[in-house]
Amino acid sequence: MPTHFIGELSETRLFGLIKPLLDGRKSGMISIKGRDAGEIHIKSGSIVHAKAGNTIGEQAILSMMEWETGPVGFDWEVTTNERTTSLPTEQLLLSWSNREEEWKQIRAVVPSADIVYGVVAGGGSGDGTIHIVGDQWRIFAVCNGMRSVSEIADALRWDLFRTSKTISQMIEGRMLAKVAEEKVTEAKAAKEEARAEAKAAKAAEMKAAAEKAAELQEHVKAIEVKAAERKATEESAKEVEAKAAETTAKVVAPMEAQKPTSQKKKVNASFFPRIENELKKLMGPIAPILIDDKLDDLGESRDMFPQDRAEAFVSAMSEEITNAGKKKEFVKVMTEFLSVENRSKL
Repeated sequence: MPTHFIGELSETRLFGLIKPLLDGRKSGMISIKGRDAGEIHIKSGSIVHAKAGNTIGEQAILSMMEWETGPVGFDWEVTTNERTTSLPTEQLLLSWSNREEEWKQIRAVVPSADIVYGVVAGGGSGDGTIHIVGDQWRIFAVCNGMRSVSEIADALRWDLFRTSKTISQMIEGRMLAKVAEEKVTEAKAAKEEARAEAKAAKAAEMKAAAEKAAELQEHVKAIEVKAAERKATEESAKEVEAKAAETTAKVVAPMEAQKPTSQKKKVNASFFPRIENELKKLMGPIAPILIDDKLDDLGESRDMFPQDRAEAFVSAMSEEITNAGKKKEFVKVMTEFLSVENRSKL
């Protein structure tokens, strides 16, 4: 196909590249390779079909507007019978132009999707009170000072426009601020190191279990050989079978006793409802999201959370509370709760 290069998105916005083709009443296919592969089909200067990944029609066009890098080409020989755009091209261009103007305002605050933003301690009104509305709750839940704007969009399954717009509003409201690159690097390195250590510890545990299983298997084999020898020389087949069964039972019982799941005690069923209730008093509806995010970081779940990690979990969740007085009160309440729970089990 005779695809001709007409521009690069990092130098010219998509709107500026295709408008001359529409004004010139051209026909063909505009191909874009940005965050995904995209196509815009035009016929006599009208947009008749658009596709970006799994999205088609007007929504695909708006999605491609967000792409900031990638080559754009035009092939005048490609035709299509698909019709996925219902709006007139003039109306599409007007919507596109309005969105471009809104993008300019957003980019003045959020210039790149690669920037990392973090929650401002004591932000908002300046007295530690933050007024959160609409989509801002979802941004708070995943904005951990390590995710970039595009990574937040992926985590929330939002488009880049919605994500950038919400973040720009939160920056202007002094709820979020740019995180220095060195701090992002340090935080990511620390998290990766912690994950690597946890992975190494788990691998060591699995290796030890495998070695123990191999040792027990060798022991079982030795017993089987000995039993076979007795069968040939001293005992009847029935006696040998009984002794082998008895020996196998003695070997399997220790293996069952050594299963790690039977040794760990889980937290009381009231633990997570209580900690969620206390956090809601201080942080509102975001509390269960923060708890689940922290459990995901620790590789744990609510129904299998070990009792011996309860105090550490309370301490970790207290770090999400920016107000020192509220943090202290939260730790005090949960410590007393755990103390009562522990005494009730004695």
